[in-house]
Amino acid sequence: MATLRAEGKSMQVIADVVGCKKNTVSRELKRGTGGI
Repeated sequence: MATLRAEGKSMQVIADVVGCKKNTVSRELKRGTGGI
């Protein structure tokens, strides 16, 4: 997730790739556990 975000991808695009909701992506990146 962190890599996709660093590439400028939106939360929705990351959520679609990972298979979760965009709120989950946002929360995990804030927690620092978005290393998928």
